[in-house]
Amino acid sequence: MISSNLTEFLQWLFQKNIPKFLIQRVESSKTLKPVLNNEVCTYSYRNLIHSKKCILHNNKNLLMKNSNVYENLINKVMPRTAFCTKSENRSCKPSPGRHEYHKETEDSVNNQIGAEFNAAFSYLSMACYFGRTEISLPGCQGFFTNMYEEELEHAMIFINHQLLRGGYVLLPTISLSHSQDWKSIKKAFATALEMEKSIKEKLVSLFDVAETHKDLQVMDIVSTQFMEEQVPT
Repeated sequence: MISSNLTEFLQWLFQKNIPKFLIQRVESSKTLKPVLNNEVCTYSYRNLIHSKKCILHNNKNLLMKNSNVYENLINKVMPRTAFCTKSENRSCKPSPGRHEYHKETEDSVNNQIGAEFNAAFSYLSMACYFGRTEISLPGCQGFFTNMYEEELEHAMIFINHQLLRGGYVLLPTISLSHSQDWKSIKKAFATALEMEKSIKEKLVSLFDVAETHKDLQVMDIVSTQFMEEQVPT
């Protein structure tokens, strides 16, 4: 009786493919069988690593494809556009905003920017001198402080115009040609007068250069915003 029942049971197992199913489960469990090594549980992820490499490779190809699309689009939309990040690099093409702005006019504007900054820091030096506790002339300090701020404003007018025209602003090295120990009010005001004369001459020179190249914008700035104020000064 027992033998017949066992025979029937075995026949039923093989009919249902139970042994084959169990063998597959055992084989698949071997790859995820934990191995204890110094209390660190490691697994065999060969299949997972292979899948990850395939995903990364596909993503890399996708990124390269997209970058080529973007590059072609940029070259198509802006084929003639080039931007210079360094003002010294004159091999770059002109910036998109530059239009009928002569190089000589641009250099003259930069020279004027340098003159305005040098005058500004000279006035700042005078203000600091007369603000000393042992000198203590607050009227002179306030006057030269206002002159310092005015010259900075003038420099910014030319800087903004240079950028607006697509030019390159070359900031100068500030070098004061005189001692910062002013000693007297007379010496300070005499130096200030000579600086104003020098700035006026540079403005006239800038106007002449702009007139030569028919740059009406620079001519208008010099004549309306500076010369009317410079002559009384």
